Amino acid sequence: RKVRERGDVQGVVLDFADGRSRLLMASDPEQFLFNWCRWAKPERIVCSIRSYGTLRAGQMPGQFRRYRDGRTVFTRLLAINADGSEQLQLVPEAVTRPGQELEWNARDQDTVLSWLPDAPNEILIQLARDDRIHPTPYRLDVYDNRLSRVRRHHSTVSRWFADHAGNLRFGAGYRDLEPIGFAVRDNDLAEVDVSPSAGIRPPYLAGYAPDGGAYVFANQGRNTRGLYRMKPATGEVLETLLTDPVYDADGVLVTAPDDGRALVLYHTREKPTATWFDDELARRVT
Repeated sequence: RKVRERGDVQGVVLDFADGRSRLLMASDPEQFLFNWCRWAKPERIVCSIRSYGTLRAGQMPGQFRRYRDGRTVFTRLLAINADGSEQLQLVPEAVTRPGQELEWNARDQDTVLSWLPDAPNEILIQLARDDRIHPTPYRLDVYDNRLSRVRRHHSTVSRWFADHAGNLRFGAGYRDLEPIGFAVRDNDLAEVDVSPSAGIRPPYLAGYAPDGGAYVFANQGRNTRGLYRMKPATGEVLETLLTDPVYDADGVLVTAPDDGRALVLYHTREKPTATWFDDELARRVT
């Protein structure tokens, strides 16, 4: 079975056995649109949605207290079973208690660090909840919405990266406007030189490759970001998967759960694009 977005207004499940599709959710374009949907667990689907709104601090009795940042785009996660039951908006809202400091509700809440295939109920996400800018990694239960903090945020890390098992492996961010990277070793951060791979933004991991390698979005001296298979410890490029002279290759890379092979990259050129690295799988699903 495959879950896919039909445009940005419907989420459907496609059964490979009989070719039938089933509508799970449909958006109201006035309220929200879909970004992506993925199998999180064998019978549980998680979707990212986007909507427009005004930043607010938290729920107050009968009212909201809002920041003066104006309208912006919010992302949220929805979970639903494959049969259409038990729909849930993930990440519980931080609630401001009367007389206490205003609680911060993160604008972006759909950054999944690992799908934790060996955990029956949880995924690993990052969320700017303890700090307005720097995200904290959390384990999130996609059935009952419980959040468990993995480690505290770091003052220079704006993006965490984890392996399939949910172990934090890398952090990327800025120091004095310069890209910086950290390897996570025994829960400590060791600074690494990312300047050869960086452009305006630091390189970041798209996933872990076979034989201890990593798939990395990086500039490598180009004006646009490409997708490379690299040695994380040395930065050596083992394979160039995709480069484009006009568009960055940033997007969502799907890898094989058994051996980490790159299967498909969902990214944006002049329109949303899927670049396949497994021709046989592409023929089956397109």
